[in-house]
Amino acid sequence: MRRASGSRRPAIVDVGLNHILETEFHSGAQVTTWYIGLVDNAGFSAFANADTMASHAGWAESSAYTEANRPTWTAGAAGGPVDSQKAFDDMATASFFWARAGSKVFLEAEAEVLYIVSLMPCTITRVAAVKQTNFGPKLMTVPPDWYTICETDYDGYTVTEIGMTKPLGQRSEIVTKGSPERPDDEVQRIHRTFCAATPHCSWYDPTRQMCRGCGCGVADRGHAVFNKIKMAT
Repeated sequence: MRRASGSRRPAIVDVGLNHILETEFHSGAQVTTWYIGLVDNAGFSAFANADTMASHAGWAESSAYTEANRPTWTAGAAGGPVDSQKAFDDMATASFFWARAGSKVFLEAEAEVLYIVSLMPCTITRVAAVKQTNFGPKLMTVPPDWYTICETDYDGYTVTEIGMTKPLGQRSEIVTKGSPERPDDEVQRIHRTFCAATPHCSWYDPTRQMCRGCGCGVADRGHAVFNKIKMAT
């Protein structure tokens, strides 16, 4: 099994599948020493079913661990339902909260979201999402540092995916209405350049101080929910 140090799905290569089949059904030799290996996200292009530790052109192994050598993995004995219950009982307790029916609830460690963009390799030039605002839906560009683009081999199909560390709906930057916001001096500069200038933007209605296109308020100052220029998204 391989696991990237960035946002990648774990996968099992051919040599691993063959080992499982040989060991379970053909009396193959058991491997008694296992190691934990990480795939370096930097320079990663794609996994391949034919990858081995000696040959893997699409990725490099990461050595971002404190040990001098690759860490070994020690498996505990299967303890059955008694040990499973004990592990559950030993978990630290946490506070509870009430969520409205139909709400999506994510654990922080399980918040990664993968979107399949294409069933073949492709180039992604922009990622955008619809944000619901007080003035209706708005298409916004998703910042590149919020997602990673990867190619994953699904049994011979190289699929282009977008991985996000958390759903967009969990990001406070876009959940908060009118947030993030532009600083006041930037708001005044935009208003002075496109609204107060002569001639001004053809979409700007100076009498009602609003945008003719969407009906949003436009001014050189004021809160974001009442001033389109103040909104940075």
